[in-house]
Amino acid sequence: MSVNEEEYEVKVNPPVVEEVKISEPMLTDTLLYPAKLRTLFAAEEHITWFVNKDPAETSPSVSGKKKVRLDSSSSPSSSSWEKRAHGFFFRPENKDIGGRVRLDVTPTRGEVLGDTMSIYSSSLVEAGPDTSATLNRQAFTKTNTSHPILRVMTYNILADLYADSDFSRENLFPQCPHFALEYQYRVRLIINELVNFHPDIICLQETDRKVFKHDLLPVLERLGFDGQYCKKGGQVDEGLSLFYRKNRFRLLHTVNTVMNENLENPKFAHIWGAVKENAGLVERLMKRTTAVSLAVLQSVQDEGKLVIVSNTHLYFKPDADHIRLLQTEMCLTEIKALKSEMEAKYPESSVAVLQCGDFNSTPPFGVLKYCTEGEIAADYPDWNSCPEEKISGFNIRHNFNLGSATGTPKYTNYTAEFKDCLDYIFYDKSQFTVDQVIPFPSDDELSLNVALPNVSFPSDHISQIGRAHV
Repeated sequence: MSVNEEEYEVKVNPPVVEEVKISEPMLTDTLLYPAKLRTLFAAEEHITWFVNKDPAETSPSVSGKKKVRLDSSSSPSSSSWEKRAHGFFFRPENKDIGGRVRLDVTPTRGEVLGDTMSIYSSSLVEAGPDTSATLNRQAFTKTNTSHPILRVMTYNILADLYADSDFSRENLFPQCPHFALEYQYRVRLIINELVNFHPDIICLQETDRKVFKHDLLPVLERLGFDGQYCKKGGQVDEGLSLFYRKNRFRLLHTVNTVMNENLENPKFAHIWGAVKENAGLVERLMKRTTAVSLAVLQSVQDEGKLVIVSNTHLYFKPDADHIRLLQTEMCLTEIKALKSEMEAKYPESSVAVLQCGDFNSTPPFGVLKYCTEGEIAADYPDWNSCPEEKISGFNIRHNFNLGSATGTPKYTNYTAEFKDCLDYIFYDKSQFTVDQVIPFPSDDELSLNVALPNVSFPSDHISQIGRAHV
């Protein structure tokens, strides 16, 4: 462009960093990454991490120093910034403890470079917690699997919605220091688990929408995953999430069902017929915001193999075993309908089933029996778990050949008031052969800090991981 006989080079829509933060707190041996990274007109970003342990740079007086825009020829004046990593992730080491972190992000589009955004951490690198119990488990999952091996993980990660309150801090989880209940701290440890167990399919319960959007999805996308989120019913902003490796699977179809919104759907007519005359039971069912999320995944290596992955989190009250049975039947009814649809649409393919979740039901009760044995009789005790809501003359059955991939571990939930097995990976025994179950933490490891969550475990639940031949 020429202005008053002067020639100017014009860059149309140069790439720009709109927003970026450093994922704090910064703990050794946990992944740091750019949080809430938003760019305009950029195809990718060049990301560099620096650490500075100069007392003048790490003093509290500079902690508010958040963002500095630099053009491509500039850099912060201090010479004491040591380049520590290049790329989306940085894992601080012990030598970085006490240092302040700088993050430089340069947006690019082809050969066009935008201005570098330089971000300074508001805190210093700290020593990470003792996660030896988790590291002991991860010794069994040091690498990714390859076809035809499949590793599946299910995990209730404890929604921030239920951890960030005075009641939670003082009554539900009094053993946990307040800082370790903050989701910014817990998500550092959760991501370490999701990454270092090297799963191919991940089913998470109690996923806050903000955590899915700003932490889980951006991080796991960079590691080759895609993800889906299903909000449960009601006003709460948490739900179910599914992640799968894109080099192993492609997504063909999803079905998300909020149960109380669909109770009168014709596909659940047999359930509605069994409960509709009991006004108290109907009212209670209509208040339940439970959801089930289904996804059909197609193997990239063998397109003739489809897997229906079901993820749910059932109602938790102790007197609700009958409701959990009804909800399990709704899950299996959805799976049955989707399986029939996929078999009709892909007649040359096999369709396997995985049913994961927090079922809030311990091994002596009906959910495990129903899933693995295929039938619950009308006189089964669970139908009378709440006498005012007793369900009479109703038996249920299914034709899936399901087993519990991790068996019935002693604990999958370990709080001060309750310790037992609530979580399962139910798998199609006609399509999968389980060949490895990742060991669970020992009683001594779990009791070291009284209960979960604590500084070493980010949730009140324990992740479950199983490996199978497809």
